[in-house]
Amino acid sequence: MSRYDGENSFLAKLRSTTPNYSGMISTLQTVNKPVSGIGRQGGIFDFGDDGWLTVSNATHIDPPLFWFRRLNVDNPTPYYEIRLYDKSGRLNRAVDISTRHYLALYSNSANTSRPLWTLSQIIDRQQRYDNISIREKNAEKPIQADSRNTRFDSWSSYLVNYGGKTELQFELDIVRYGDTTPDANRD
Repeated sequence: MSRYDGENSFLAKLRSTTPNYSGMISTLQTVNKPVSGIGRQGGIFDFGDDGWLTVSNATHIDPPLFWFRRLNVDNPTPYYEIRLYDKSGRLNRAVDISTRHYLALYSNSANTSRPLWTLSQIIDRQQRYDNISIREKNAEKPIQADSRNTRFDSWSSYLVNYGGKTELQFELDIVRYGDTTPDANRD
């Protein structure tokens, strides 16, 4: 039996619907100083497939897709590993927690166990789900937003699993439900 349940795994766009923190989940960050090679005095920038996860008010890029890879365990609350589904269709970055409780995308490593996540609702089909909280399976509280960083009309806030300012509620827009295993190197 496989360690993962592909039939109940899914690809989704994530958006925070929490007042004052409503926005897209990505690796966009608000920077209050010039960024090397860009020549602007700050603003909001995309740090791509490798960075800290944030919620931001950015609208200039397509929201990234996250793969919720359901673990095949007998448990009343499903556990998921969350990975970034990058523009080339690879799943080579997993959502993990830094030693200071920030959520970030980390490279895959065969010998590294990644945190498992739970959702406040059962996801069982392709549709949009509202008012979802996401928590690391051993955490007391769901994912939270840290302080807002603002520059001009842009803002972003890092996501944390402990010690944040505001617990977040999410909208999950399921774009594909079922065996979403496009990466040939999956286990």
